[in-house]
Amino acid sequence: MTGFDKDYQAIVEILSKQRQRKFLLKASKGTLFLLGLFLLALCLAALLDIPFQFDESVRLGMALGITIVTAGIFLLQIVWPLIHFLSKTGPFSYEALAREVGKQSEKLHDELLNGLQIYQSMGENREEYSLDLVAFSLRRILKKLRQLNFSHLYSLRRAKRAMQLFATPLLLSSAAFIIFPISFADGLNHILHPGMRFKPRAVEFLSVWPGDVTKVEGDSVEIIIKLEGAFTGPVELFLREKNRTAVETKEVDRDSSGSYRHKIEGLRSTTHYSVKAKDEFSPVYKIDVQKRPFVKNLKLQLIFPEYTKMQPRYQDDNVGDIIALKGTRI
Repeated sequence: MTGFDKDYQAIVEILSKQRQRKFLLKASKGTLFLLGLFLLALCLAALLDIPFQFDESVRLGMALGITIVTAGIFLLQIVWPLIHFLSKTGPFSYEALAREVGKQSEKLHDELLNGLQIYQSMGENREEYSLDLVAFSLRRILKKLRQLNFSHLYSLRRAKRAMQLFATPLLLSSAAFIIFPISFADGLNHILHPGMRFKPRAVEFLSVWPGDVTKVEGDSVEIIIKLEGAFTGPVELFLREKNRTAVETKEVDRDSSGSYRHKIEGLRSTTHYSVKAKDEFSPVYKIDVQKRPFVKNLKLQLIFPEYTKMQPRYQDDNVGDIIALKGTRI
């Protein structure tokens, strides 16, 4: 192996590492984009299923569409780049890498690409290049390559947009689970089983107002329960006061407005409550009861007018009635 053969191999070895980094970046972006788009489509389909309650034919069509789009993205973003990477063609050829590296470096420009092309044509050498000149050129290119910082050329930071797309459905689904957990879980179940026929749930959505609340001792609070679904029967309201193990159960009927209401009068202590409608349970909420504030002691300072020559004086345990000279400040 001649000297410039070794220099060429060293150049190829440097480009090979960058080729691997480029493929890793491409594969990472493709995978994040694929998963993000798939999860986003799944999440949106589940959200649409909540109000519309799609039948099997619509859900099968949606599943087929999501599958076709996902498969297409998988081929374009992962399979096709993998084929080019393994065959060292297209965007993963050494010529393509040399062109990209040259664009990023003021020292190289087209010199790297020209050097590779000249070496590859040395077998026939129709242009009759000088071997010494080729060796000198490759040696200079190798020296410049070793001085370059490739950390930003194919950095994973460039996959930021794909990461944002991947995070979008995660945030959206998390918000949906927090706002309406039962309905969203059912929607996901329907979309993930598109060919299955589902019976409508008796209780699609259960909301309880005021939730967690703070009240003063002796106040009253009205608990309002709203349901969505076929269920119209009475609901059960469970009440448990602080420091007590006994749970009081109240049966609450539906009123003319379609809501369920129960008023607790004369609150004495902190109370926990929850609701059961058919087979669905609400979270446990807390009515935090604070002691009613009162004035235990009233202490007043009387500042007399200057003409009295009297020093300021405090009145302890005062009930609020004051008799003082005109001009006195309190």
